[in-house]
Amino acid sequence: LPLAALRLAGSGRGPAGRRGRTSSPAAGAIDSRPAPEGGDDLALVASLRARLLGERGLREHVRAGREGALLCLVVDASGSMGARRRLARVKGALVELLRDAYARRDRVAVVAFRDGDAHVLVTPGAPIERAAAALRDLATGGRTPLAAGLDAATLLVRREAVREQHRRSVAVVLTDGRVADTDGAVRAAAARLGRTAAAVHVVDTEEGRVRLGLAGALAAAAGGDLHPLLEPAPTLRRAA
Repeated sequence: LPLAALRLAGSGRGPAGRRGRTSSPAAGAIDSRPAPEGGDDLALVASLRARLLGERGLREHVRAGREGALLCLVVDASGSMGARRRLARVKGALVELLRDAYARRDRVAVVAFRDGDAHVLVTPGAPIERAAAALRDLATGGRTPLAAGLDAATLLVRREAVREQHRRSVAVVLTDGRVADTDGAVRAAAARLGRTAAAVHVVDTEEGRVRLGLAGALAAAAGGDLHPLLEPAPTLRRAA
């Protein structure tokens, strides 16, 4: 299965052991920067030095540590995804992506949408066992509320960005894109997600001889990359 072999190169801290900048107080300080109001990791020496140089305000530590990305998986669980073989492929691929993401210390969230609604199946930071179980037990059926799923992912990414400003976000949307978009709601939601996440990847799950190619339009609206589920695809790469 091609998707199962995909690796989100660059989505987190890169190769195992590579260090990136983080605000975690458990990491070693390597620099300082202006501190936000209410900051609790003040760099006292740097603040005093800045004051002597005539600068106003306090400074906080910049620390080096191992910090991954936020990987938000957005999964179409509507009736069009209900074919047993296709669903098994999608679930297997997602579990492989989960394992790779956790190995990179990425924080993973899963948003599923089906039957007119979207909800967060897995919140960021949940154990891999819980995330894998949620994907294995994912039920399908009903309509395809694609716009709602995209907006739920956008809200989640925005909320996490407030909590962890230095963590990059990558959204991976798995769908066949088969939904009427007469009012442009899906395109608008895709554009919002594209503006919010550092990168968007759309995995086209469409099968059969007759393919509508709607997932491609979704990827274009989000300014992201398109990857077919059942054909060889390049390694997913997060935009710099």
